[in-house]
Amino acid sequence: MPVWRDAIGGIATPTSDEQRTCFTLDTHRVLICINAFGPEMPLDEAMALTARLLTKYASATDISTTIIIPNN
Repeated sequence: MPVWRDAIGGIATPTSDEQRTCFTLDTHRVLICINAFGPEMPLDEAMALTARLLTKYASATDISTTIIIPNN
């Protein structure tokens, strides 16, 4: 299971987030990593759903997306 980290420490895993990096009422910019482990929901659908939910429930604007494919 991947663990997302920055220079300070852990940020999140696919099953939990860190208190230090959680959304608050003061949050203005976010980076959301979607781990695509299987075909249950195609990545483009997961990205579109995430954008819709951010817009609906967090009044998000100026949403951009990028797919990063790791070099193996």
